[in-house]
Amino acid sequence: MKTKFLILAAMATATIIQSCREEDDEKKKTKEELLCSSQCWRPVSRIVDTTKDGVDNGTEQIANCDLDNCETFNTNGTGYINFGPQICGGEQSTSTTWSWTNSSQNAINYQQGNGIIWQYEILELTETTFRYSMVMDFTSTGGTYTKMTVKAIH
Repeated sequence: MKTKFLILAAMATATIIQSCREEDDEKKKTKEELLCSSQCWRPVSRIVDTTKDGVDNGTEQIANCDLDNCETFNTNGTGYINFGPQICGGEQSTSTTWSWTNSSQNAINYQQGNGIIWQYEILELTETTFRYSMVMDFTSTGGTYTKMTVKAIH
């Protein structure tokens, strides 16, 4: 009886240890591995600041034509944005490039086919969530200022 109990206890301990190792392995994914998973990132929410006061002016309703957008990132610094079947304003799906802005990997430079480089400040990056902020400042050319915080999910 003692032998059976010891065998069961050993098996339970081995299962717990293996489970902990798998959790540790998941926790060790780099930011690049999280960003460049095989799945695409789809926007689910946007918060905007249009007054440069650091205060969000409210959550912007994402248009249906943006909800089907799909962004992918590859470890070689390329990517793709697919605007899906519902197109907003004549956008076309296009290849992209990206790179880390610093060694701490808390921001990326992101460039679509139009040549404009955006800087995404990474606020949250997990297996399922990519939340970032970006500034679009066109005030020098008579345009508008917007700081947008985007949450995307797999």
